[in-house]
Amino acid sequence: MKRAVLVLAGLLTLAGGSVRADGPPAQPKSMPPSFVFLGEVDTEKGTLNLPRTVYVPVVTPVKQKVVKDGQVIEMTVNVTSYQAQTVTEKVVVTGYRVLDVKGKEVTGDDIWKRLTAGKVVLMQQDATPLDPAYLKVLAEDVVILVPKPQKNDPK
Repeated sequence: MKRAVLVLAGLLTLAGGSVRADGPPAQPKSMPPSFVFLGEVDTEKGTLNLPRTVYVPVVTPVKQKVVKDGQVIEMTVNVTSYQAQTVTEKVVVTGYRVLDVKGKEVTGDDIWKRLTAGKVVLMQQDATPLDPAYLKVLAEDVVILVPKPQKNDPK
């Protein structure tokens, strides 16, 4: 039995896995950021248009034949499907901290060099610092938009 455990541990190590005595790795402490596409960028007003696709339920009445009490009858049944729609959110950049992947604040004109139409950036939903586990998979030129804490927000 001891030999089987050692062989299994060796195979896991060769396969790129590892045997951990201290349990599974810790989960990230923050929510993952969202990928957002920068549509129109208005540097004069300091705003970004963020178009995104949402799926909206659409209910359609459909006539179907069903067997009820041994008889075939036709009845109308509501069928729900989902339809893609584009919605655009406008955000004011002054309400966000603009960070690079190392967590350093991007400031001044460099903000507008990095926030250009057609670019994909990351956006956090709250002011919680992004867990380093997410930062490890990002390219060096990625920009992260982090909402500034509200005055009544303790963060």
